[in-house]
Amino acid sequence: MIQPFILRRSKRDVEKQLTKKYEHVLKCRLSNRQKMMYEDVILQPETQDAVKSGHFVSVLHVLMQLQKICNHPDLINPRLCGSSYVSEALQFSTASLALKALESNLWKVADLSLFDLIGLEKKMTWYESQVVPKQKITRKLIEEIYTSPLPPPRPTPVKLKPN
Repeated sequence: MIQPFILRRSKRDVEKQLTKKYEHVLKCRLSNRQKMMYEDVILQPETQDAVKSGHFVSVLHVLMQLQKICNHPDLINPRLCGSSYVSEALQFSTASLALKALESNLWKVADLSLFDLIGLEKKMTWYESQVVPKQKITRKLIEEIYTSPLPPPRPTPVKLKPN
């Protein structure tokens, strides 16, 4: 009476409903790289000694190395990130303005007059430091200005009294 409401099935009922299993064996040959890696492992003296000793763990270790080479060779010896494809040199033509822009030397064109002011920061007023770089004044000219005689002194300030 309860059996139609039970959601679980027994193993023997499920096995009857399954289709038969088929096993397909596909053989895949090793690549040249895998063959070389495989031979390198087999020809190592440690591998030869492990196989001759017949010790279970050491033979199992050798078999695991060989299995890794067959299944995942890049994990053992990663390939260099390069392409085997070789192409000829690329040729292109551009406008003459683009070539002039590429050939121009920025150090010859750049305005470095701002760097002529280094070392004179304490002698210049704020106004001079703002105006001088815009006027393309060189360090030599600034030194001439500071070595020239001082202008006549200003008259002393006097307080005026209104009448």
